[in-house]
Amino acid sequence: MSRRTGLSADLIRAWEKRYQAITPDRTEGNARRYSQAEIQRLELLRDVVALGHTISDVASLPNETLSALLSEVAISAQDTATEETLAAYVAAIEAWDLRESQAILARAAALRPPDALALEVLSPILRAIGDGWEQGRLSVTQEHAASAQVRGLLATLLQTIAVDRGAPKLLIAAPEGHEHELGGLIAAVLGAQVGVAPIYLGANVPLRELEATLRRTGAEVVLLAVSRAIDDAELQRLRAAVASLTEHATVWLGCTPGHAVEGLASLPRVRVLASLPAFQTAALHLGRRP
Repeated sequence: MSRRTGLSADLIRAWEKRYQAITPDRTEGNARRYSQAEIQRLELLRDVVALGHTISDVASLPNETLSALLSEVAISAQDTATEETLAAYVAAIEAWDLRESQAILARAAALRPPDALALEVLSPILRAIGDGWEQGRLSVTQEHAASAQVRGLLATLLQTIAVDRGAPKLLIAAPEGHEHELGGLIAAVLGAQVGVAPIYLGANVPLRELEATLRRTGAEVVLLAVSRAIDDAELQRLRAAVASLTEHATVWLGCTPGHAVEGLASLPRVRVLASLPAFQTAALHLGRRP
């Protein structure tokens, strides 16, 4: 038992007698016989005590609560690691150390699945880089360099995710006049991860061409990534284009909360997704369709 748990025999007996942390059976010779469940409980208690909790405080807690305590620490550690990754990446871009910034992305990719990498690392990096440019801390060329690195990693991720041949198709594009493509590329990765076949067209796609592509590919859903503010005239043009697209497929509009395109949600077969997690949930349901 000591070898299995890393706890001394004296400590295990103390936890048993003093705190009733476990209640092992006894053999006919009165030797303790530990079940697999008791071994697992000792391991949980060991790990929780290692965090700084006293055995007197946690000995009576159910395993579910012990596991939750460990999960809270794991999430906190992951959040800290993500914040450190973000800070280190921005610092490398500020210093024009592109070799280091690329290495930071590679390390982050090695530690996380594609969806977690996209949501927890790459999306915050893009926001931080954009904020740095707006605040004057980063130049246009630094913003472009960072975007190129993130774009390359996302493209690589997209190629590595296996999607079934019969998976529902999702056409992804930023409409004409919208130059930011990385939100759509992140959506492509998230969609592929949940069983959707993304057809990623990039930025500045003429809506006339998009409708023709939709008919040729037979996609079930079109995601339009609207990346900037639009005026009333552009909103009306987009309304007409979306209405035309809905004759062939469902249309999802990706935008920031409070964007003008949210007013198009009243159109038939149109859904507004104002965050990447909202898109991920919608894509998950699409990928599960029979």
